[in-house]
Amino acid sequence: MEGLAPKILPAMGLLKTAQKPPKKKKTKVLRPSQIINKERRYIQLDGPIGDSIGKLELGTKIFITGKSFSGKSTFISMLCAAISQHVKVDYNTHEEKGGDASTIIEKMKYAGITELHDTAIRYYQAPIESSTQETFAEVLSRKGSAGFAVLDSIQHAQMSKKDYIAFTNRFCNARRGKIVAFISHWQKNDFVLHVKHDCDVKLEAMGYVVYVESRMEGASNMPIVIWEEGAKKAWGKNFKKVIAGKYWPGKKNTK
Repeated sequence: MEGLAPKILPAMGLLKTAQKPPKKKKTKVLRPSQIINKERRYIQLDGPIGDSIGKLELGTKIFITGKSFSGKSTFISMLCAAISQHVKVDYNTHEEKGGDASTIIEKMKYAGITELHDTAIRYYQAPIESSTQETFAEVLSRKGSAGFAVLDSIQHAQMSKKDYIAFTNRFCNARRGKIVAFISHWQKNDFVLHVKHDCDVKLEAMGYVVYVESRMEGASNMPIVIWEEGAKKAWGKNFKKVIAGKYWPGKKNTK
């Protein structure tokens, strides 16, 4: 009939059904009794390092920084040697030719790392992200992978804040139980400060002494001497105060 508008029928398949939003993951809530009574796994290192930083719970994050020629790299080798007595160690270094430079040999010798550590410590250079090479996360996801890993450094590896959060959420937890040390250049930008504040153990190398700030159980937080002769020359008259924990540049409160 004239004057009546034709009835328009919807084409089949063109009608969109309303999609439900994805179901959100519930926030995990813990009771005090669950936290207190939880069975935890620890590593207790021997010597001054163990006394200073305390019992390392598996999943601990460690921040290490220091200027060049501060003894930082030597201390990292010492830490690797100590932890290798308990778990396998992976040193992902983006400096010193991925660990294959002659400059690292003396540091290894000083820390007591020899051919006997071949099955306990390994060095390599793995990227944070790559479509052509196995990444750091993929190496640590292998069956029987290392329990302690070092990333040296977060700058040279080009790790971002987003990468760091994803990496630590994946590995530094009770299930995975990876202890990871993040090495940083002497910088104080937003990313470095984020990593520092997030880590459970903060270590600063200066003048062949390590300043320790540890939340771990039993930690004395006393400074660790890397090389006594070098430290005495570097600190001069302040050496005794430094190793006694009574003086450190930039720190207002003594221990």
